[in-house]
Amino acid sequence: MEYVSVFPFSLNNSGEIVILVRRDGDFYRDLGGHVYNEMSPMHAAAKNLLIHSNYLIVPSNIERLLKKKPIANDESIFREVLAKLLTLPSHMCIRNIANHFGYLYPIPYIDPEILNTTLEDTSLHWIRISILFSIEEYQRFFSAFDLAILGQVNSHLLKQSIVYCKEPIQRITHYIGVINLEEEVLWQFHLEGLLLSNLFSGAYRSKEVKWDFYEAEMPTSVEIDRMSCVVVIAWREKTSENILEMLEKIIGKKKLIAIGSAASIVCEMLGGRLVPTETQLELLEIIPSIEIGNSPYMKKYMKNIEQIENNHSLRYTTRCISEIPPDSKILASSKGIPCIYSTNNTLCVNCNPELSVPFVEQLLCPELISQNLLSEETYEIAKKTWEETPQQNFYIVRSICEGFLYG
Repeated sequence: MEYVSVFPFSLNNSGEIVILVRRDGDFYRDLGGHVYNEMSPMHAAAKNLLIHSNYLIVPSNIERLLKKKPIANDESIFREVLAKLLTLPSHMCIRNIANHFGYLYPIPYIDPEILNTTLEDTSLHWIRISILFSIEEYQRFFSAFDLAILGQVNSHLLKQSIVYCKEPIQRITHYIGVINLEEEVLWQFHLEGLLLSNLFSGAYRSKEVKWDFYEAEMPTSVEIDRMSCVVVIAWREKTSENILEMLEKIIGKKKLIAIGSAASIVCEMLGGRLVPTETQLELLEIIPSIEIGNSPYMKKYMKNIEQIENNHSLRYTTRCISEIPPDSKILASSKGIPCIYSTNNTLCVNCNPELSVPFVEQLLCPELISQNLLSEETYEIAKKTWEETPQQNFYIVRSICEGFLYG
């Protein structure tokens, strides 16, 4: 994926669906942009939307604008956009050709004259979807990618989302719970955004999948019962009584993917062993095992896996595996040590395939260092390893996770 389109939309004063675009010379453009060197496509969408709208197109900032208060452009505004993007209904996330991806971002309607008072290099315009495809001349002012994205828009569902705030009627076959054992607000939305964009991108775009997110509170037994799969993520090992109780309800009864430090917790619960080690941050070279080809859910990925070299994953850990759980099937290793293995209905991923290098450099490591969870020396050593490995490929680990999710 190289580019994302973002279209804020609303209902105008006549009750019509309108999209917000920026005028750039003779053309109208979406509020998206390139994803190069971003943490994930979702982060790129949030960043570009804020840049192209001068931080105006955020509900909290629109409210400030109407009250003639100063516009905010800090980290909390970015997280507000990111949180909305990752909880959008599936009909607002549209995949196009060549992995081009579009987001339809709901915002309150505001007069364009008010919006444009603070803009200098560009201007924002509301355009009715109804005329976009009925007037041939209008189509000349949009790119083919944007028109292809907008051509898949279901106006009825968008209006339903705004007017009634109801989820679209659709055939949901998979309910997936994401349990984030890190409660810190700083990381919460970033981590979940990375998980969806970088690790489960296909499932995130599917109209048949419904994602439910849990941070401070654990899911109830009723909520767990309806889940097709549970994904548990964490940076640090937190084994409070309610976390262990929740995992006991899931292990062996529901499909479970445990990632990062969460995998260490699950490993021990399944009978495996880990030993303390110095805090490590590293770029792992991932080697698939022979067993991976025997996994039914990996068949459609094998052709690409066999052709790709330089498979990698990032990892932050304070313990390493000394013994995997009994009857486990090793799917991938690094330096001869298992890092991905499955047993029964559980996949343990003792690395962090959802992470990207930009995220590690920009957000994760500064926070870990500030909390004395990582030394600057360890970070510099790790940074050197990925700077010396320009051809990084995260395909294999991400394919294993997505294959297991659907398998």
